Amino acid sequence: MNLGIDISFLNTLEQKQGVHRYAIGLINELSNLENLKIQLYTNNKVYNDARKKFSSKNIQIYEIKNKYFFFKRIFDYILFCFGLINIYFFKLHYVTINFFNRNNKDLIESKSDIILFLNSQEIAYNFRIKTIINFHDLLHKKFPDFLSKKELVSREYSYHNSAKSADYLIASSLFMKKEFLNFYKFIKKDQVLIMREGIDKKLFNYKDASNGRKIKFKNFLFYPAQLWKHKNHILLLKAFKEVSKKNKGLMLILCGSKKNNYTEIMKFIKKNNLIQKVKYLGNISQANLLYCYKKSLLVILPSLYESSSLVALESIKMKKPIICSDIGPMTELKNKFKFIYFNAHSYTSLIHSIKFALKNKNKLRKYSLQNLNNLDNFSWNRTTEVLKKKLINLEKSLIKN
Repeated sequence: MNLGIDISFLNTLEQKQGVHRYAIGLINELSNLENLKIQLYTNNKVYNDARKKFSSKNIQIYEIKNKYFFFKRIFDYILFCFGLINIYFFKLHYVTINFFNRNNKDLIESKSDIILFLNSQEIAYNFRIKTIINFHDLLHKKFPDFLSKKELVSREYSYHNSAKSADYLIASSLFMKKEFLNFYKFIKKDQVLIMREGIDKKLFNYKDASNGRKIKFKNFLFYPAQLWKHKNHILLLKAFKEVSKKNKGLMLILCGSKKNNYTEIMKFIKKNNLIQKVKYLGNISQANLLYCYKKSLLVILPSLYESSSLVALESIKMKKPIICSDIGPMTELKNKFKFIYFNAHSYTSLIHSIKFALKNKNKLRKYSLQNLNNLDNFSWNRTTEVLKKKLINLEKSLIKN
């Protein structure tokens, strides 16, 4: 069977961001399946890197061409203007995108029996082959104010038409499955597969976290996340400001790319005289990420909205205790892992959680060991079982037809 996997939404194959690590981990796992040939569809930014990275795995690499760029810009602008007043022409978008991308659609259909999209997409919506789409979140539905109007309008179109045309959707948590069914009433329950994210245990190896890195901080809390508004950095900073008053040497380390909340975060740090206590490292290498995990006292995950818990899994693998917000994807893991939960909207709740963690280090070490013992169920081999079974069933259906 020929399985196409679309990664044309990526701008790099470096595994600095969770979505990139997700894509690479899933591709590597699926490439190990017998009787499965993979075709990888990329953009021109990552085409050459993909050839270098995956050629040894006998994966065929194809570039998705971006044609009719000028006409697409005009079309997008027209739709955006209507979107400003909350008027959406989903059918028009469906037909036009299919027309603009008919050559890419023909390429994919000629090479693949099934196409797996690792994000919402606008390649085409009228495939004759089976389509499986992985939505990582529905941020535009839950927190529309956190996105620009352009991002919001674009997501409304691509997510709606992707969901409506897909044979199956992948949700990375039970919480996200409920979100899909709630916001897109035309989706049926049996169309949504729950496939939790896995962790590359070779990539996150405690022994590889060398002491020889340039990062020399000690006695710090760690939050690895891009600077989006929904990542809730401001609430964390408010709580840290209070906690650090009685913990003079305590620091907070942030890392991740600059996003729509970067300016507000930097203003808060400066205004509240936290420059010496809070360090933002930007995008860091995998080696430095491992080092920060290893040397941190604990990892704090205050996000208001997530589709899953990939950073939590990475923290567990690096033997770190975790304080996290009480959002759906995290509370789902109560039966598997020991986390310290706090109210995602209350910085006083977070203050209490941090103080508890700092006072109970021995208890948190026990939590870390217990969590590590339960991590085997979150290897890519285990988490992809539901997708593998579906692919096998689809293959049988293809052979029968």
